[in-house]
Amino acid sequence: MSIDNPTQAAAHIEQTSKQSSVAVGITDLDHIVHDYQTSHDAAATQAFCKQLTDKLQSDNVLPQLAIAWAHENMNKYASNGELTKQDLNFRVPSTSDSPMDRTFAKMVYDQFDKIRALHKDGWFSDKDGITMNDLDVAMQKFETDRKQQNQTEHDQSSARDLTKGLAANNDALFKKIAAMHKNYSKDGNFIDQQDLQQIQDADKNVRASSEGQQSILTDDEKKTVDNLLKNWYSTDMSKIREEYKPSDPTGIFDAITLKGIAKASGYGSVDDMNKTAGGGGAPEKTQAPQPAKQETKTSDQPKPPNKPGEQPAKPENDHNQPPKQEAPLKPHLLPRPKEAAHDNELSIEMPRWGEGYIKIAQRLAGKDASPKDVNALVKELQTLNDNKPVIYGHAIKVPEKFKPTPAPYVPFDSELCGDNGNYEL
Repeated sequence: MSIDNPTQAAAHIEQTSKQSSVAVGITDLDHIVHDYQTSHDAAATQAFCKQLTDKLQSDNVLPQLAIAWAHENMNKYASNGELTKQDLNFRVPSTSDSPMDRTFAKMVYDQFDKIRALHKDGWFSDKDGITMNDLDVAMQKFETDRKQQNQTEHDQSSARDLTKGLAANNDALFKKIAAMHKNYSKDGNFIDQQDLQQIQDADKNVRASSEGQQSILTDDEKKTVDNLLKNWYSTDMSKIREEYKPSDPTGIFDAITLKGIAKASGYGSVDDMNKTAGGGGAPEKTQAPQPAKQETKTSDQPKPPNKPGEQPAKPENDHNQPPKQEAPLKPHLLPRPKEAAHDNELSIEMPRWGEGYIKIAQRLAGKDASPKDVNALVKELQTLNDNKPVIYGHAIKVPEKFKPTPAPYVPFDSELCGDNGNYEL
């Protein structure tokens, strides 16, 4: 498995860990690093592994891969069936020529006590080192979380499909349907099955008349209403409906609310849902002019460090030279952007847990960005990714100017006995 681009390698490993398991992800990582190592010198391999681990760490995937690495290499490095601090601190660095082994050993060392406490080896005592039982518990937790996350994403996708169109144009369709119960409740924050049936019947009567009246619902709105009624008692719809008590005392309704739709669809708020669905969103803010940022384009390809006395290489002029053509990836690997002419304008970003296009745009644009800038970036992200839903663990395309900057590298042996980060299982 040959992938020479660390960003694409990280995306492939994260996608594999998400779709299959973290055990398959660590296996693919081993193959990618091994193939790179056989065709590059030690300095290039070290640079490649640094960029790869920086990307995996920024996406919070590296801690899980470290546990999977320990599970896979237990028999190779453990002493008497236990992985001790001495094994991680000295045995791995002295016997392995892989930079990834040393990185993973450091991470397992940093969370040693937390891993060791996952499984009790006896009623009144526990072994001093990490056992296979400890690692089995961690791997099972990862698998349970992976399946749960996949189910959550399926439910959110189903909710978005069922309610598509309700929040468009500042909730126009939702408000139109909610007006059907104005005779017995003035609360416009919910719609129920009776409202849907009434507006469907009213629209049908207008369409059937020969008086040439304009229909109550547009064709797209009619499809949304028909779909909601058809699936009202379905399992997917049951995760959207809720018991709602209006502000005026008219009873409790089995209803749909905008907050319920936003929650079931995976949006952070109704406002986020409105923006993604094409609503008005928050009022625009006037922002003071900002000085133009100097963008420095860097290649994803790792380069060996300069030798003593050697002058650094001159940067490439991206405006005067054609974009570098890379060998196409194999079909089972992560595909490159469709239009090769735009490869130098795109990068790859891994969504974080719970993020959609709105949250990604807000994070990339920065806290000082205006709502107008965020909305523009949301539309750009949706266009680049063909309006496909954002799924955790699946890479999306982003403009090159938002290419992530790796965190500073900390050598393995610089803080052997310290906790270098907050690695959560």
